Amino acid sequence: NYLLRMGQLQAADEDAIVKHLVAFFTSLTPQMIEPDNYRLGLEKHILANEKDLSNGIPTCEQVRLRRIMGNQLRYLHVAAPCFDARVVAGRIVDGHGDLRPDHIYAELPPSIIDCIEFNDRFRYIDVASDAAFLAMDFDFRGRPDCGSYFAERLAAALYIHLPEINVD
Repeated sequence: NYLLRMGQLQAADEDAIVKHLVAFFTSLTPQMIEPDNYRLGLEKHILANEKDLSNGIPTCEQVRLRRIMGNQLRYLHVAAPCFDARVVAGRIVDGHGDLRPDHIYAELPPSIIDCIEFNDRFRYIDVASDAAFLAMDFDFRGRPDCGSYFAERLAAALYIHLPEINVD
């Protein structure tokens, strides 16, 4: 994060981090879970988020929130074969659960710290989720170039290929 804030994150640092993350993700043992149970867990998580987020927000924002959550649930249903294939392929692992630039030290070799420890369920995720979370946080920090860089390289190295599915 320091190198990122100071504009000192170099291509060699990024490459070393990608290589380290790929080694980390590919070393993880796939979770033994039934595809239906995995999707049910995601559905419960979406519904819990909706409940938590809807407390205390104006009615107009609740309409927007319901629309967003409805789209997530619809995608979960329409893309069920994609989610199921990722479970069967062993892509659900005991991962990091909260991968952000703050958790990566660009030393040689790079190190990753601060995985979620208070709730195992939050770490039992698709490797694509950890990669996406990292990319999203780079975007949030005003560095979409880094987000794209890591997302593209991790997706290629970890065989993350989810088709676009229209939920309308």
